[in-house]
Amino acid sequence: MLRCQPNLKSLKPIASVALEEKLIHWIDDCELYGICVTYNVIKERAIEIATEMSVNIDLVFSNGSLKKLLNRHALRRHGVFGESNAVDDNNVQDARTKLKQITSLYKVNDMYNLDETAYLYCSQPIHTISKHSIKGNKDVKKRITMAVALNSDGADERDLKFIGTSAKPRYFRGG
Repeated sequence: MLRCQPNLKSLKPIASVALEEKLIHWIDDCELYGICVTYNVIKERAIEIATEMSVNIDLVFSNGSLKKLLNRHALRRHGVFGESNAVDDNNVQDARTKLKQITSLYKVNDMYNLDETAYLYCSQPIHTISKHSIKGNKDVKKRITMAVALNSDGADERDLKFIGTSAKPRYFRGG
């Protein structure tokens, strides 16, 4: 039995297979070199490729057609996290080698590691259980910062150093 489905959108044929292949190749190159691309950048590049190829068809690059293109090639939006792309791995390896050479001149108990950490004692939970969505509040950034230090063999643990909030903040000084 054949049903009428008026809300079902028909799949339009691809306007230019060569254009699509070049555009996907360009997106793959951008990913390879760590270049971030957005929908608008892809649209602009598609228009550039179409003019280079002298495609005479009337191309419309809507967000919907772009999403379909990306779905056909298993591409999707991803968040960009961290800063690891800002550092060259070769530089890191060179620096590690130099650091090992420098630290080899010292005794193990003469090398210390210092790190700091913070306790956000007024922070609110970021998830909740409820029947309806709940509006969030501005983050309260009150914290106590601690500095932790000890030597490499663990024999000399230094006392924790606490950095709280100032008794007289600069904002209230003077008058």
